[in-house]
Amino acid sequence: MKNMFNKFLFIVFNVVIMFFIFFIDTKVYADENQEKKSLVHLNNNEYLMNQIENRTQACDLLKNKVVTYIDLVFYVKKCKLMPIKDPEITNSLIQIQKKSLISLSDKVYSMMEMGKNYTFDEYYTDYNADEIENLKDLCMKFNKNIVTADAYSFYYIDACKKRLFKKYSDISFFKTKSKPVFSIKPRELSIFPTGQEMVVNKNDQETSMKVSETYIKENLPPLKNLCANLERKVVAFHASFFFLENCKLYKIDDFNITIQKKADMLGGVKELNIKQAIGIPQVGKIKSDDVLAKMR
Repeated sequence: MKNMFNKFLFIVFNVVIMFFIFFIDTKVYADENQEKKSLVHLNNNEYLMNQIENRTQACDLLKNKVVTYIDLVFYVKKCKLMPIKDPEITNSLIQIQKKSLISLSDKVYSMMEMGKNYTFDEYYTDYNADEIENLKDLCMKFNKNIVTADAYSFYYIDACKKRLFKKYSDISFFKTKSKPVFSIKPRELSIFPTGQEMVVNKNDQETSMKVSETYIKENLPPLKNLCANLERKVVAFHASFFFLENCKLYKIDDFNITIQKKADMLGGVKELNIKQAIGIPQVGKIKSDDVLAKMR
């Protein structure tokens, strides 16, 4: 009886040992398998961050990439993080150049050196150099002119760069009145590198009159001569726009791009000389809608 009991204990002991060994093997296998699964399912961003152990690797693997850290966006160039402040540049890199956003880990971010801002000039140099002939043609065509791609933002093309007008009202103080505002395609506008915003001098005291107004009035030609070929035309003198009707000037306070375009179709906005500005009576104001209805 005792021998049978000992045999039973021996069998139970062996079963426990085998179960324990099986459990250990299974756990090791499961752990290894889980680790492999983790590596397989690691997303590209995490996998890339795990590969980077030093600054040299970071520079090599992140070269010409768009990266983010918290709420900041950078372009990696020459082993430096160049901050992107303009969302249009980010959109161009992602939508046109098909770049993906890579989130930096704390470790990798601390490895990188900060550079200057990544501007449209940088973007143009990096990605649009093949369009240089196109740019030259556009520069020749629109240099020293005002352009827009959406009738909302207006730019002055200067030295092959687009310079933004901060306010539409600034345009009337700057441009030659007889020149049109050109509408161009958004793609054409994007080719121009961005220059400094326009700073417009609004000194109303500036004038080209070198003789007294009294003297000019005393030596004016007949009124019909002053108004010749200006009937129902939009005219300008310095910073102001007028509509001429029945040889009288009506000031246009709400001059807009629609009037400009129609005037361009009819020969352009005429610039008054000093004698015309003094000799043609200014009798009141007129609304832009009335001007559009009467222009011819």
